[in-house]
Order: sequence, then structure tokens, then C-alpha cells
Amino acid sequence: MTFSGAADKFSADLSLVEDANSRKLIEALDLQTVNGRFDLAGYWQPGDGRLAIEQYDVSIEKAGTLGLTFDFGGYTPDFIKSLQELQKTMAAAPENADNSAQSLAMLGLMQQLTFHSARIRFDDDSLTGKVIDYLAGQQKVKPGDVVNQAKGLLPFLMAQLDNAELTTQTTAAVNTYLDAPKSIEISARPTNPVPFAAIAAGAMSQSPKDLIKMLGVSVVANEPALDDG
Repeated sequence: MTFSGAADKFSADLSLVEDANSRKLIEALDLQTVNGRFDLAGYWQPGDGRLAIEQYDVSIEKAGTLGLTFDFGGYTPDFIKSLQELQKTMAAAPENADNSAQSLAMLGLMQQLTFHSARIRFDDDSLTGKVIDYLAGQQKVKPGDVVNQAKGLLPFLMAQLDNAELTTQTTAAVNTYLDAPKSIEISARPTNPVPFAAIAAGAMSQSPKDLIKMLGVSVVANEPALDDG
């Protein structure tokens, strides 16, 4: 089962925003009137529950395009039915009721899902430069100073992930992007499908290093979009 959809144009009038600080930001980014479009495409295989969103792009004129894709398995009709029944049970439970049984049931359902890949990508259309100029104006410094601050701070923030390889890769990608903003992309492409339960367990661990490695996380800048197929 394949599906697709699009909106050739949508618009929003942000000049009506009343908050003074928000209005300053909107004006600085030249987004008083937002015009854009979105495109969606994907497929679903009921037999094995493979669900893939191959394209979900939202494009804003004078800003950029945000694209999302994801691919997972196990989303079968039986899974959907079980999930709906569990949601009904949880909704009908008293407010202070013990929901440990429902939580275990939800965990059991999650074990049926497998993660194949995901990606988030931003293609710049002048938004990045406007944001840098705005921050520079707020701090009363030059735009280049803001860029250098971001470059210097990023390695310290990435160090919390305890993954030297990803820190080096991300730092290089962000530096490339800030020097010449074109596109930046974060993807997760594991070598083999990963059960959602394993992802949940990794997310609760003290160090995300193993989870990052398991999911095959990578960051690139100013490169063509990779094929998820």
C-alpha cells in the first residue's frame, strides 16, 4: 500500500503576533508572512507491518526545507488492534489507579516493533544567516563572533554523549555548515533492524554511547540527501 500527498501552498500571517519579543524575532527573520508547501510519500506492508515515510518535507519561502523520513517494522493490523484496546483500557482506568500492568503490556507491544532508519534534514534558504545576524544583534557582536562561539561550544556539549567519533563528525559537519549554510542532516541507519525495546533500554542507560553506536547515528553537512532505500 503506497500513499502520497502534498499541499502546493499554505500561508500564515505572523504580523498579527502580539508578543513584542516574538514580533522582533519574526521581523528579524523576515517571516511576517509565511508561505510554503509540503510533500508526503511512503508505503505500508500489512503482512510484516513495514511502515516507511520516505518523504515528509515542509518548505518555507525565505527560510528553508525541513525533511523527515523514518522506517520501521511490526506495525501490523494485529499490532494496531492491540494498541487500540490497550489505549481504551488505560483511558478507562481511574486517575490514581495502578497502571503497572498496562505499562508492561505496552512494553510487550513495543517489542514487536523494529527500527530500520530515520533521518532529519534541513536545507537552508537564508534562515541560518538571519538567525546568526539576529543573535549577533542581541549580543552586540559581529556575526562571525556568534559563529565562532557556536563552534567552540559544540565539542563540550557533544562530550556529554561519550562518543568521540560522533563528536568529531558532528563538530566537522556543523563547522562546515556554519561556514557555508546549505544543508545539514542527522540520520540513524543501524546495520540490522533494532527492536524498539532495545532502544528504550538504551535511552534509560546512564551513557548513550552504546545506543548511538547501535542506531548508526551520523551527521553530515552540505551533502546531497542520501537514499534511505
